[in-house]
Amino acid sequence: MYDTTQYATTPATPTPPPTPTPYDANGNQTGITDSSPGAAVTSYVMAYDQDDRNTSVTEENASGGTVHTTTLRRDLRPGR
Repeated sequence: MYDTTQYATTPATPTPPPTPTPYDANGNQTGITDSSPGAAVTSYVMAYDQDDRNTSVTEENASGGTVHTTTLRRDLRPGR
């Protein structure tokens, strides 16, 4: 709410604190959590190969079910 001079008279809704971002032993980000109310996707889980290249991102809902998985592939042939 605002008063007649357009100054806020009630505090804004506080933003929830960010969830710590997990990393593996090699420093690769392994997950992101979205705590937004009503978010269809609440977490993203990343996987890596032995050379620390991202190989997949899995989107999960609040129940832990998979919404979608994106698999990343690389062309490792020389000159590509």
